[in-house]
Amino acid sequence: MASLTSIQKKQEREIYNAFMTAIREVKDQAVISELANLINVGDIDGVIDLLQLSPATYEKLEESIRTTYAIGGATGASQLGRIPTPKGTLVLRFNTRAPAAEKWLSELSSTRIVEISNETRQVVRSLLTQGIEAGRGPRSVALDLVGRIDPVSKSRVGGAIGLTDSQSQWAINARKELEELNPNYLTRKLRDKRLDSAFKKAIELGEPMPEKQIDAAVSRLQARTLRYRGQNIARTESLSALSEGQNTAIQQAIDTSELDADTIKLWDSSGDGRTRPDHIAVEDSYPDGIPFDQSFNVGSVMMKWPRDPNGGAKQVINCRCKLVTRVDFAGKAAREIRGFG
Repeated sequence: MASLTSIQKKQEREIYNAFMTAIREVKDQAVISELANLINVGDIDGVIDLLQLSPATYEKLEESIRTTYAIGGATGASQLGRIPTPKGTLVLRFNTRAPAAEKWLSELSSTRIVEISNETRQVVRSLLTQGIEAGRGPRSVALDLVGRIDPVSKSRVGGAIGLTDSQSQWAINARKELEELNPNYLTRKLRDKRLDSAFKKAIELGEPMPEKQIDAAVSRLQARTLRYRGQNIARTESLSALSEGQNTAIQQAIDTSELDADTIKLWDSSGDGRTRPDHIAVEDSYPDGIPFDQSFNVGSVMMKWPRDPNGGAKQVINCRCKLVTRVDFAGKAAREIRGFG
């Protein structure tokens, strides 16, 4: 079996590519003149409808996460190996049709995918509202939304679609800073530093930057922000799906073998400077572990394991902790199973 790290990295790439492909397809299929006409008359709902920003847009992303969950389950089953039972030795196979697995897969589409879709619609609504109120041209606002054609690659670069509302605001604020020659622009970590010299020269001369340079700077900031968001989604969703699948497989083994009393789990924090204090605290609070069917108290939130959706964004996003499960099959075949992280 491949290492847990290699499995996670592969699925992270798959989810990243699925997310980025979904966003690229929306942008590539956009007709700027049609968007500009709708923006010109203030028809924001019309823009959203035209772009078809619905959960169906993220079908490939959903499928990639589903596949990752199944791989996590298969990995958990493989780690458990042969299980001794009163009737003989059992080779566990992960069952995606079991109620708990079907429930998780159902909630994926009804919660996470819908959440990402709604975030996209909100970004469109906010950007168009601000653009219209600022009196910017409809075509320019449309290009801020779906990106501009790069003269070298001949493909769209940037655009707010795919970002969160706050991330979209980064680009809006950056545009204002560029227009007003505000040095705060130079503190933006995701800016394209290759344009810094042009910006500094404009400040030195006290002359406005050319609009094309501002557009390029904003587009590149948006592009880098989209990659940043895609990486966060891919890392979080791959670890979450793999962990959920793996732990569901363990629960299936427990249910099959009726050995829940002989199974404990421990929270293993990553233990470095980026680890959440709540996650270090939960590891320290349960040094001997807890029964597999119980939950950890993580910052006053009850979580079954690292990246349990019950923890919300505060406890889940970019979490790198692991769950260690110790299973004793009636004292005949003790196993320690390391979780993804």
